[in-house]
Amino acid sequence: MFELTFDFSVVSFIFPLLAGASIYTVPRNSIKYFYIYKLIQKHRLTVLSLVPSIIHYLRPYFSEINAPQVRYCSFGGGALYNDIVEDWAKCIPNSVIFNYYGPTENTIYSSYYKINKDCKLNTIHNGVISIGKPLNNVTYIIVDDHNNEVADFESGELAISGGQLTPGYWKNDKKNKASFFFKKIDYELVRFYKTGDLCFKDNTGNYMFKGRIDFQVKIRGFRIELSEVEFHAKTKCTKKVNVVAIDVFNILGNAELALAIESEVFDTNEIMEYMKTKIPDYMIPAHIKFIQEFPYNSNGKIDRNKLRTYFKIENND
Repeated sequence: MFELTFDFSVVSFIFPLLAGASIYTVPRNSIKYFYIYKLIQKHRLTVLSLVPSIIHYLRPYFSEINAPQVRYCSFGGGALYNDIVEDWAKCIPNSVIFNYYGPTENTIYSSYYKINKDCKLNTIHNGVISIGKPLNNVTYIIVDDHNNEVADFESGELAISGGQLTPGYWKNDKKNKASFFFKKIDYELVRFYKTGDLCFKDNTGNYMFKGRIDFQVKIRGFRIELSEVEFHAKTKCTKKVNVVAIDVFNILGNAELALAIESEVFDTNEIMEYMKTKIPDYMIPAHIKFIQEFPYNSNGKIDRNKLRTYFKIENND
């Protein structure tokens, strides 16, 4: 599933070997989502490790996929939306499904959330499933810009500590100073890594992922969380499509909000009118573009920088 340059490729090989299981890989030049569909059907796979973007592409084939032999399905490497998991769970009716979270710097697995088959019972925020609670001997805290802990339900940057934490980046003092800090926890000085992920903790101890810190943008002086814009756009969208909010710059160099939709063109008036009733004017996208297929990087995540290039024509208008 994962490129060999991506840390999780190591786990994908080691886990099956330790269990004496067969490993089925996706060839480099194949159409990834279609090949996975074939592997599931042909080899009756029992354990699936996927990035969330893959099932977006598989969604048109959900009615044809019936894989009762799948026992475990885990997701990681991106935000996992509750609505698509609800549909996917019907394709693998006997499987336990997990949403895993963890950065390379904390040796990948750091927390997980076991998904309820009745998706109405899942812990979600803006349609995104929780990343769960930290593993044993892993500590999570949410901090502000000054590395002070914030209260439950208050958003901030997720910081992680524990025995899995890397000693640091090789010969990169500048990045180490920016990414790691020490904090007293129960009278002990503990070293933390700042993940760059915007999160909050609820009153049950589950952590919610809201997006990357660098996905927060300023429009007309107002700070906006792009995931919130995406959530409201998807809420009223009757089509099951990918929707991504990004900031783009006009010819004057001012930031404007844009909405990229992975679909054929359709009327968005109802979506826009709905958004105007739910969020302030400065959070309403000024540009909308339909894109046949979103660009993805080698880790299976949507390439937002490439997405911005699709809006260059609109910016020059």
